[in-house]
Amino acid sequence: MTQPTPVPATDEDNKRMREKVDKLLARDPHASDGSITLGGRAMAYSTIASFVPVTAGGLDHKRGEPEAAIFTTAYLLKDADPRTRPVCFAFNGGPGAASIFLNLGALGPKRVVINEDGTMPSPPYTVVDNPQSWFEHFDLVFIDPPHTGYSLTASEDARKRMLGVDGDVAALAECVRTWLGRHRRWGSPIFVVGESYGTTRGAALTDALQESGVAVSGLILVSCAMDL
Repeated sequence: MTQPTPVPATDEDNKRMREKVDKLLARDPHASDGSITLGGRAMAYSTIASFVPVTAGGLDHKRGEPEAAIFTTAYLLKDADPRTRPVCFAFNGGPGAASIFLNLGALGPKRVVINEDGTMPSPPYTVVDNPQSWFEHFDLVFIDPPHTGYSLTASEDARKRMLGVDGDVAALAECVRTWLGRHRRWGSPIFVVGESYGTTRGAALTDALQESGVAVSGLILVSCAMDL
């Protein structure tokens, strides 16, 4: 059976993609408050959901128009000292998976309620405090790589590039650096955690971050993908 020949993106297709990305980047961050008790300690936090631009030319002097809008969800401990409070950037694997599985299934301060055998209950679905959350140890920033979750690219060329290994790493490295600048967290201990294919991404991303001046304090590998 022959595979259909891909149809090249038209100027109109790229225009629509550009408009979608521009609309996402124009949105103000959405913030809310929450609290959880972990290790016997009550912890009040802010949740900030926002889109981070990835630009042509990256972070150098040749920066161009945004080529992607990357969606992030951050849980930040209130009244914490950013010099000592670590921040951990987390993503799932796939490739092609959004970070919601680590966020609401494992690491975040809330988790989705499921049945004891791992199956989904009947709706309506609910979330509860996650007693195994890593928030006790880190501020958490969950990243959706391009074309997962709400993250989109602004052209077909950008989509193809960012769905490749090198383009994926470059996009997430710029996302992390931009997030650190927005939130003035350059002085915080910085950690990276990836799951499955995200362990491969995490190793490459850590290398890219350190080459670009980000001092990574640690890399955490969850369910390593050893044989791709």
